[in-house]
Amino acid sequence: MIKKIIILVIPLFLTFTMCKKEMKVNPIVQKTPTSVSSVALTFTEYENLYDSVLMAAQWGLLDISKSATFKALVNTEVGYEFDGDVNVLLKKLAENYTTLEADMETSISLHYANPSLLTKFVSQAVNGFTYFDKFVYPQIYIPFDDQVTLTDNPVVTLNLNDSTVLPGVYITGSNILVNQVVDEDFAGENLVWVISVNETVLSEADYNNIDELNINTDTIENPLAYDTAVIKYN
Repeated sequence: MIKKIIILVIPLFLTFTMCKKEMKVNPIVQKTPTSVSSVALTFTEYENLYDSVLMAAQWGLLDISKSATFKALVNTEVGYEFDGDVNVLLKKLAENYTTLEADMETSISLHYANPSLLTKFVSQAVNGFTYFDKFVYPQIYIPFDDQVTLTDNPVVTLNLNDSTVLPGVYITGSNILVNQVVDEDFAGENLVWVISVNETVLSEADYNNIDELNINTDTIENPLAYDTAVIKYN
């Protein structure tokens, strides 16, 4: 895969800073999404599509990340480690959280300076998209999940350039948008959701057979597990 979106053990040489801004601001080092054709894409168009889809996922999850119900769903699904890592595909979340796409569009409209640039990519962020010769699926990856409090509101970040310091954003209880630089030290002490592309599920056929991967067969006792008989996804 051309890009790798992984935050594991990375060298540290920069510290993080925090700056609070009012609503309707853009993130640190933000790129401008580019609308591209769905066929016969050039290398640059594929890269622009990749960046735009992941940015749509990042900003689309901002408001939803405050929901205790949605966080419980995320924590339950990542606990299964379906491909051996602590992540969950957005498409898998949408199977239970049926308003995910609509809620992501609302989040972008509330918090992104030019929402129309990103809302057009929400469906691909949830359902996957063609990237060169693969069909890839965006996911939420939680680094240091055993060290952080999974019920906290996460900083939502993504790595578009294999950087050691990532631009993140989150919403405070007072609806203030906060830009947060994320490095390994910060991620080891605070809940971070890294938006990335899964590197195991690389086609629609892979997704259709996702339950047969069985990479992790351990039974996981998750105190944050949701009960679908009780929680309703409207």
